[in-house]
Amino acid sequence: MIHSSKDLSMRTTNSRYEGTTFAPPEPKGDGFTVEGKLIECRRHHVRDASGKYYRFFALTVAVDTTRIRVFNEQGEERDPQFLSSDQKGRTGFLNCYYKKDTKDPYRVENDELQRAIGDGQSAMPAGYCDLQRGKLHPNTPGAFEFWQDQSALAFHDNHIKAGNEVVIRTKGNSIFIDEVSAKKDAGSASFAASDSGQNWHDKVFAQKDAVTKPIVDERQPGDACDEDEWD
Repeated sequence: MIHSSKDLSMRTTNSRYEGTTFAPPEPKGDGFTVEGKLIECRRHHVRDASGKYYRFFALTVAVDTTRIRVFNEQGEERDPQFLSSDQKGRTGFLNCYYKKDTKDPYRVENDELQRAIGDGQSAMPAGYCDLQRGKLHPNTPGAFEFWQDQSALAFHDNHIKAGNEVVIRTKGNSIFIDEVSAKKDAGSASFAASDSGQNWHDKVFAQKDAVTKPIVDERQPGDACDEDEWD
């Protein structure tokens, strides 16, 4: 169970960011809905050149299925599984229905996801946590990592633990998490949003700056991150 950043059962990793301020570029695109098995959740701390800390939950997931997030003109999210290109037709005098299966236009393969949220070598962008880059797709096929600010108390679902199936929605085409939940069954998943009650339209059009502003800890270097060596 993931309750808070003080959960001592999680290991902690650390990395240095060479820039003065850890401010990833604003994610482009509508983002992805990722389903898969949670391999591990850990705490990850990024320290920039000024000595500030940025604290995240890092979720490593064995990805099973990825689809593009879909929104209407009002910014309301639609489920791409109900917008697939499967077609129905009628045949025979009884007008019996059949279903014609075609390629899912919203489906994203792992290599495409890697290029969208990482780069040509890894699913982790260079400079974020280089120690992890070699452990993710394509070096470990299907393994991806997603980050959530520790300030966003989104992990209150007691089924979000290693070995369980999870559903993650990303903030644009990035490794940063917008919403995460346990996958309840094959046809249903409840999402624990970081901003309860807000939809993606609100976040994109009213709070764009929140996408790329993780929590900043003003404490002096070394006060909190001493569990592992910096990579």
